[in-house]
Amino acid sequence: MVDDTPKTHSWGTISAIVFLLAVIVGLIYYYYVSNNLIAAVCLVILIGGIYMVISALMRSTAKDQWGTSESGAAALFGFLMLAVGGAGMIYVFADGFVLPLIYAILMIVLYLIYALAMKRKA
Repeated sequence: MVDDTPKTHSWGTISAIVFLLAVIVGLIYYYYVSNNLIAAVCLVILIGGIYMVISALMRSTAKDQWGTSESGAAALFGFLMLAVGGAGMIYVFADGFVLPLIYAILMIVLYLIYALAMKRKA
């Protein structure tokens, strides 16, 4: 029997594709741009964070039986990845730890603003 229902891709498959592409970009950055492994790893984390924040806007906002919604979890981990990846990149190219710390705190504040906006919208 043939199933004629359209197949949809899960977020896991799409996420795997994006993160593999981020690894490729990180390898290209490492070999051709900076030759700095820490910066390349932080770039991969940064790209993953950008994807997670963007995908949070398209994911389901319905709460499930285990806690937060898919959208809320993706936004939280996306902003955390942005904070870690961006702070790492800034740390590599800056001379101290103050600028990465300011950036990480800024990302946490942006997540809190996002969470309040989503809570108010619901």
